[in-house]
Amino acid sequence: MAIVADVSNGADVQRMISETKRQLGPVDVLVNNAGHVGVFATLWESDPVEWWRTLEVNLLGPMLCSRAVLPDMISRRQGVIVNIGSYIGIRATPENIAYSTSKAALVRLTDGLAASVARYGIRVFLLSPGMVKTRMAREIPGIGKMSDIVWSQPEAAANIVIRLACGEGKMLSGRFLHIDDDFDELVRESGRIRKENLYTLRLLKLKGAKD
Repeated sequence: MAIVADVSNGADVQRMISETKRQLGPVDVLVNNAGHVGVFATLWESDPVEWWRTLEVNLLGPMLCSRAVLPDMISRRQGVIVNIGSYIGIRATPENIAYSTSKAALVRLTDGLAASVARYGIRVFLLSPGMVKTRMAREIPGIGKMSDIVWSQPEAAANIVIRLACGEGKMLSGRFLHIDDDFDELVRESGRIRKENLYTLRLLKLKGAKD
């Protein structure tokens, strides 16, 4: 079943979720996969409307879609949300600041939401699928000239989503996962990951500095 909707439009999102529930029943798994690569330019050369549009799709979209499914998930005490992120969210990108900003904020949305819904049995993850050869990826300036790119297969990310949806890696809720990670090892080390607060966005300070 396919439903056309703008994920940054609250009315569209509500219509999409309502129709999905009408035809298929309650939503058990939400994958926030819609993305917008945005403008490639320095900040001072960027169109503010286009710059903000990137955040509307990449950040407001997951917020609205999550908000739409959470009441049912909370009432049923179950559910999985997977936000599709990017390593770009944890590194500087001088000429694509809107995209990196949106993906960095998505990390914080993920861990904050995971903490707020954990008591209801709901898990929230962020998964970076690597470079997948999509239309959006092909729109990146100069991408065709980059000979060292290792393209990821879309099935790889889909398989991780299925495993998360089936209950694997529960203790990794709120964490930043990447398709190149050894998922089985992450599951085995999930206790340590939580204890040491790994696989999340943190500010590293000098040893001895006050928090």
